[in-house]
Amino acid sequence: MRSLGSAGGTDIIAVYLYNKFGLRIGLVTFSLSAVVLLAGAFLYDLQMTLYSLIYLFTQGKITDAIMVGFNQRKTLMVVSDHVQTIAQKMVENGRTATFFKGVGAYSGNERNVLYTVANFIELAQMKDYIFKLDPEAFVVVYDTLEIMGKRYGTGRIF
Repeated sequence: MRSLGSAGGTDIIAVYLYNKFGLRIGLVTFSLSAVVLLAGAFLYDLQMTLYSLIYLFTQGKITDAIMVGFNQRKTLMVVSDHVQTIAQKMVENGRTATFFKGVGAYSGNERNVLYTVANFIELAQMKDYIFKLDPEAFVVVYDTLEIMGKRYGTGRIF
């Protein structure tokens, strides 16, 4: 699929749904195949159907991992009284960040919230110096499936 080929069948529908609605290709191919298998479970062996579902689920996860490739990143949001210093350290290490204004729900104090993206290797380094600079920092890390922009590219796979 990454080289614009097709195995025929559900992957053509999956690519269409990805382009139209942003649905993950592995999830769509699994879902479409699962519907067919579940319908066939009434005619064939239930155990074989379950094994096939396990195989299709695994295939869907692997497909999504390959389609995302090595572009998968982690997003960090950092709430700290020292986000300026943390951001400066990130810039020194070739990273960039954005500040958002936030207000503490309990204290009512205004704070800067640092927002940045890192790959898996950078993530450990970033967490390390965030907590060295501010052991009281509040850090949220979550998965980011797709990134587009100046530093990460804007092209689609298909």
